[in-house]
Amino acid sequence: MGRPATFDDLTEVLRDQSEAIKNTLNVTKANMFIPTDGHGLRIHISIPGGHPGKWPEEIELRLNDGTDVAVPLEIAEDYQPIEPQ
Repeated sequence: MGRPATFDDLTEVLRDQSEAIKNTLNVTKANMFIPTDGHGLRIHISIPGGHPGKWPEEIELRLNDGTDVAVPLEIAEDYQPIEPQ
């Protein structure tokens, strides 16, 4: 298992590996962000409802420099499309 992800790691993951996360979760639509609510580092992922099964609490990803990191996930089945402003 990789080392725990830092804020900078999570930023890189969101920038470069959002598609890999969706593929891992087997979803085609998702909104992702890093919450800043003081409840720990994680990526919040909003996905469409109706998916059976349990979601992982974390996944391991490889950063661009080759480092493996453990990325905590918070998954909610509350996806809403975001319209560009």
